[in-house]
Amino acid sequence: MAQVGPPALCHAEQVASRLHDADWGVRAAAANALGKIGKAAGPYAAELIALLGDINPTVRAAVLSALPKLGGDVARLHWQKVVHSLENDESDMVRNTAFEVIREMCKQKPGAEREEEERRNAHRIR
Repeated sequence: MAQVGPPALCHAEQVASRLHDADWGVRAAAANALGKIGKAAGPYAAELIALLGDINPTVRAAVLSALPKLGGDVARLHWQKVVHSLENDESDMVRNTAFEVIREMCKQKPGAEREEEERRNAHRIR
């Protein structure tokens, strides 16, 4: 599913409020939804990061999956926590997800470098 981006910003706060739900399935769904909202959900990165300590591995994996979708730099800012999940989480699912996030981060260029390249490419198209 493609990221829904800024049009969903008006719903991001409501979705983020579900990160604290008593039901782990709701917490995981909220993390996934924020990832689908994309960069517009960036202000909720700290709340997502806090859920890396959640008791449920599905929630932790959902958080890891969402981080790079909030903008490549969000995951980079918290890379130590992603690596910690890879090295120390008891769940194979969480460790595998952390590995995939790190692999994806290695493919991405840092924000400023990526934006400059996009500007150059847009200039060539014209």
